[in-house]
Amino acid sequence: MTIKKNQKMFFPKLKKNKIIIAQDEVESYFRNIDLSKTKTPNLIRGYLNQNEFPFPKLISDYLIKKIKSKELGYQPRIGPKHLREIISFYENIKFPANYDKNDIILTHGSLDGIERVTQLFNRKSEFIVSLPTYGDIIKSVLTKKGKLVTILTKRQDNFNITANAIKEKINKNTAAVILIQPGNPNSKYIKKAELEKIIKLTKEKGVYLILDEVGDNFKYYYEKINNKLHFWLPRNITSWNVIRINSFSKGLGLAALRYGYIISKNPLIIKALGLFSKGNPTPLPNEAIYIFLFIKSFYEIYKNKLDINLIIKIISKNSPKFLIKKDVKYLTKRKIKKTIYNIYNNEIKMKKERNYVLKKLVLNKNILDFIEPDASYNILCKTNYSKGSMELFKELWDKNLVYIYPGIAFGIPDNESWIRITYANPHEVNREGLNNLFKFLDKNN
Repeated sequence: MTIKKNQKMFFPKLKKNKIIIAQDEVESYFRNIDLSKTKTPNLIRGYLNQNEFPFPKLISDYLIKKIKSKELGYQPRIGPKHLREIISFYENIKFPANYDKNDIILTHGSLDGIERVTQLFNRKSEFIVSLPTYGDIIKSVLTKKGKLVTILTKRQDNFNITANAIKEKINKNTAAVILIQPGNPNSKYIKKAELEKIIKLTKEKGVYLILDEVGDNFKYYYEKINNKLHFWLPRNITSWNVIRINSFSKGLGLAALRYGYIISKNPLIIKALGLFSKGNPTPLPNEAIYIFLFIKSFYEIYKNKLDINLIIKIISKNSPKFLIKKDVKYLTKRKIKKTIYNIYNNEIKMKKERNYVLKKLVLNKNILDFIEPDASYNILCKTNYSKGSMELFKELWDKNLVYIYPGIAFGIPDNESWIRITYANPHEVNREGLNNLFKFLDKNN
């Protein structure tokens, strides 16, 4: 197809945004490459290495069962009732918010959720986004022709936004504030008290708060308040203006299935989102996700309180209340045990790799700074490379040393040479990747 010179380009704002330009440049390198088959250590991937962190066998069993059943037609656009019920049950474990099936709608992953929510507002709306952030958040705003207002956060705040910074940017045209929680690339939660202030501020101003929580998994940190461990959710999380978005892409490594959900206590939002659906979510993972969340919910409730064998008995006892007869029969205590140990082992291995990478970063003179992650499997670190993060990415790629993500693609000034590395890999990949990075920095500084 020939494009005439005088023809208007689609989404011209995207062509001017530095973050999108950088992200597009990075992705141009691996657009036609299968990164799962490369021999170069891959610390750029944004999902689990399934060979090292496999999802439970019951998920693959139910995916295969679904395909064999040939029941792959359309389903309700908001998602089936039973799946929305188990998601609400799981969410209420994180925080007793009394979520129910009517507060949830399924999506094609978290980015579909972001795009559908931004579609609810008129084209002249302003959206506040904190930097650094994942570039696709920027795309979601600019492709709907909204006005993007960015706030570059400070290192002293772990690159997390504050209520005061948002207050300075809010005006009568502000439709929503979009935040990633925990952040990407910094993997830090906004502190509970600060998030409570942000919710209160946006509510008072009549502004929505959109929280992308796709990285809310593999938690290593719980805030301690009055000597009690707390989740990051504040008490006003159920406010009418809060829209939460999550998916199973990161925690389960199901990125290819594009399966997520939006949760809000505002019935008008849920109703409106049902009208803005791009299509029906795939029914393929329904049963797999349902069974898995049933087990994981009880595991989360009791994992720090009871022995695993007692947890298995509780799950088995409760299965008739949650599952249909054929699934109760399938879900033997042995399969429950295997699933729990799968979850547990993945958590242990992920924490082990996290601690290994952190230790290596601490000991290397070429790493000037890093942010210790609260959750997920990304670490943001600052190198002493003098030519900037994008040039560092290119040099490492061209020499087949290691794949990393440059900080400029998240909105961090290029000359500061911050990079994001992902450690959801086999230990050998992390070891070789870091060694190659460190040797390159030794020679080029």
